[in-house]
Amino acid sequence: MALYSEGKYDESINAFDGAIELNSSSAPAWTGKGLALLSQGNYDEAIKAYDRAIEIDPQSAETWFNKGLALYIQGKYNESINAYDRAIEISPHYALAWSNKGLALSADQGRYNESLEAYDMALELDPQLAEAWTNKGIILGQLGKFNESLQAFDNAIGINPKLENAHYNKGLASMARKDMMRQSAHSTRPSR
Repeated sequence: MALYSEGKYDESINAFDGAIELNSSSAPAWTGKGLALLSQGNYDEAIKAYDRAIEIDPQSAETWFNKGLALYIQGKYNESINAYDRAIEISPHYALAWSNKGLALSADQGRYNESLEAYDMALELDPQLAEAWTNKGIILGQLGKFNESLQAFDNAIGINPKLENAHYNKGLASMARKDMMRQSAHSTRPSR
């Protein structure tokens, strides 16, 4: 894990392989290998490592969460949602799993209301998740709820003022709100 945290993924994988060679039933070694593979963009192999870890320890919320992330990156949203659901079933207070589930739900055929419910749960568990506020703001904007969207972005920026995605999307929501207000003003003018 020290090699992984230093970004030395190849060396990290070699170390995890050594641990697996010594004890092929080490779920943490398989999960660690999956993390390193995921960081290299080797998603299929990461999922295989996570699946092996899950065979050994099906109650690891962290492993299910990481598998969900790899599946999400591959565009396998429904499978990703299932993995996040399993992580949440094991650890109901796993705020980040709720947040990532919200992201997968919005990507999976625009299941926006379900996505908002997942973000609300994540933020109830951890109101300091700036990314969850940002992603919730994006969904609210897509639903045309610009005032709520802007408030969500403000919450995200209040937590992390350097969160570029929140600033960018706040600008988009602000412009969309102004356009909507202009269109509304034009449509309410009396005809001559």
